[in-house]
Amino acid sequence: MNYLQLSGVSALIVLGSWVWSAAAQATENDTTDALHERLAKIGLRVQTLQPAPIDGWYQVVTEQGLLYVSDDGQHMITGHLYSLGGDEEPVVENLTEQANGRLRLQAIAEREDELIRYPADEEKYEVTVFTDHTCGYCRTLHNNLDQFHQLGISVNYLAFPRGGTDSRGAREIQSIWCAEDPQQALNDAKAGQRPAAAECDISTNEHLQLGRQLGVNGTPAMILPDGRLLAGYRAAPFILAEIEAANESR
Repeated sequence: MNYLQLSGVSALIVLGSWVWSAAAQATENDTTDALHERLAKIGLRVQTLQPAPIDGWYQVVTEQGLLYVSDDGQHMITGHLYSLGGDEEPVVENLTEQANGRLRLQAIAEREDELIRYPADEEKYEVTVFTDHTCGYCRTLHNNLDQFHQLGISVNYLAFPRGGTDSRGAREIQSIWCAEDPQQALNDAKAGQRPAAAECDISTNEHLQLGRQLGVNGTPAMILPDGRLLAGYRAAPFILAEIEAANESR
């Protein structure tokens, strides 16, 4: 076979690969479009959709949280997907929680300008807490911020008006985030003072919706630097131990 023949064969291989890739991409797009439409019919608004770690399934991020749907749109799973690793040394990994952790960190980064921050002087780590000024354990955490700061942990807050979007607490927490000095307004509110009415472009109701999407169902709820979510009040030494243990296991 001469050079011209070889060139022709190579060109056909490249063309065939391109046609196959284009066809595969078209099929993939048809599938994802169909799944978007299918999920919309049952009230699920899809934010992202990508192949799941198991064949024939997609991992879907919706406003209601993360779930899995079969590629034919006939079945849906909510809950946790685990990997058991290899046969010789099985290692259980919670793939859903890992995906949720990445989503939480991305969501916090997108709301960075809306955080009320209490930074440590010598910061080693940052945690983000969904809080409500009317929550007793939230007040306990806030009263112990100095313990977090002494351990090098900065605490940032997002709002989670646990009474719902139409509650007095929701209106008050909106005013806290819109105050001229939100940090002082939150200090005062957690000390029992009623915040002065204020308005701004920040929506603490959106914080509430975000928290629910990320798995928050009560306050306080803390997101660690690796994206894990811890529900309820935990003392500063416990949080430090959790962060350092996660770093050592990487």
